[in-house]
Formats: sequence, structure tokens, C-alpha cells
Amino acid sequence: MFTEYKEFCNLFHATTLLPVTYYHAPTDKAYSCPQILGNEIIFKGLLTGFTQFSKNPDYFVSPSFSYFGRVLSKDQEHTIFLGPVFSTPASDFTLRNFMREWAVSPEYRDEIAQFLADTPAVSFSRFLKSLAYLYLCLNGEVIDIDIYFQQNDTGSIHALSGLHSNQVFEAKENRNYHNTYDFERQLMQFVQNGETEHIKALLKKNTNLTAGTLADNALRQEKNIFISSVALTTRSAIAGGMEGQEPVDYAYPCGICRQVMKEFAGEDFRVIVAKSAADYRMYTLEELLPHGFGGSSIR
Repeated sequence: MFTEYKEFCNLFHATTLLPVTYYHAPTDKAYSCPQILGNEIIFKGLLTGFTQFSKNPDYFVSPSFSYFGRVLSKDQEHTIFLGPVFSTPASDFTLRNFMREWAVSPEYRDEIAQFLADTPAVSFSRFLKSLAYLYLCLNGEVIDIDIYFQQNDTGSIHALSGLHSNQVFEAKENRNYHNTYDFERQLMQFVQNGETEHIKALLKKNTNLTAGTLADNALRQEKNIFISSVALTTRSAIAGGMEGQEPVDYAYPCGICRQVMKEFAGEDFRVIVAKSAADYRMYTLEELLPHGFGGSSIR
């Protein structure tokens, strides 16, 4: 057993790169490696799993699929928490869920992303072995993780698999994956062929469509859907051409297109609007969008 708990945490983290936190009950003091875990300004909440440990050592799996473990000394004065640990490299989806469950402000996104990137991905079995090692160091006793955590028990394995499956299912449900491909393909084909009656019938048809997660907030979500729809429809209409009809006016860009060009194009950018290859006009963005808001507005 050891008494230099902080030094042990430093060495454990330096050796394994796994996050670890030491808590001393009599003084209500905690020490974390890396130190970002102990920053109460960043980590404002406490996960429910931390109040549901039932044995020593024990663990839980959070909604972001991170593993957390707890090892308690026999006198219950000293506690070591292991985690968060992930079995796969952290993705943007993982980052968002992790920040959401810990109520982390978006301003600390870069710090959390770096923290997750620095934490190595480990298997669930290695995570449990690390818990067993910490228990040995804290209490001087060896435990067989296969027996203690019932890793050879079929029922426990199914229960753990079920937990992961349910969490994956819920994540997919909450993420609302895009499922409009067939509808879009059919609509664009009708637009390209100029089949207006088919377009009307398709739009009136009761279809179960999910737009999916295209942005992190509702306003940008609707904006992205709208812009994408206009772009796809316009592209299909241009590809279809005009069946011998004379154009009635010049093809001016829509308001959203003008705003996007204003934000990202340079001052010398020119827009050509045409009726045909021989009949066209050329404009500056200032002429098409006077007093527009662009990059120069915030410089």
C-alpha cells in the first residue's frame, strides 16, 4: 500500500495516460490528472453514475460511451476514480455528447477536444484490469476480474452488450440520420425532366422523411436544409435545360446565394446573369446586394 496518493496519481497518469482522480474524504479534497478534470469552472455537473456505485471496485458506462471506475480504500477515507476512458478514438459526435452530459460550455470545446485526443483508447477488458491494479495498490489485495466482474458469465456479457446496444440505438435515434435520399433523387429527376405534375404529386404525397442533423442548432439546421434544397433544385433545372422555349428573363441569383457570395467572395468578384450564351449581363456584388453584410463588415 502507499501513502503518497497525489504522486501515485501523477505517475499512474504519466505511465498510462489514463485520467485518474484521487479524493480524500476526511478533508473533502480532490486531485486530478490531468488537472483539467478538477476544473470546476469547466466541469460543472456530476454524472448520475457516480452516485450509483454498489461494490468496490465498481464502474459505470456514461451516455457518451465513456467508462468510469471507482476504487475505495477499506477504511473508506481514500477513493480513486478512473476515467473517462473510451474504447474507440473520440469523434466529434463523442465530443458533443461528452460536453453535453458534463454541462461543459462551448467556449471550452478546444480544451475538451485536446483532453479527449490525449486520452488513449483502451478496451473494456484493459479498463477493468486497470481498476484491479488500482485496487491492489490501494488495498493490497488481488482480485480476479473475470470472476469479480463476471466476465465469463453469459448473462453479464449479454447485459453489458445490451447496455451498449441500447445506448447506440438511442444515440442514432437522437441524432436523426438523414433519410431523404430516395425522395430527393426522384424530385430532382422530375425537375430535370420538367414534369411539373409529377412534382406536385410527389410533394403532396405523405412521406415519412427525416432531415437528419445538419447543424448544431435549429436555426442553422433549417437554413442548411433550405439552401441545399434550392441548390439541388437549381442544379437539376439547369441540367434539364429548356425544351425549345425562349427564356423570359435573365437568371438572377436568389437572395441567399447573394448573401453567401457576399460573405466569401472577394471585392473583384463578378456575377454573370444570362438569357443565353450571347445575351448576358455582368454585375458586381455591390450592385446585386447593396449595403450587404460581408467579411469587411467585421474587420
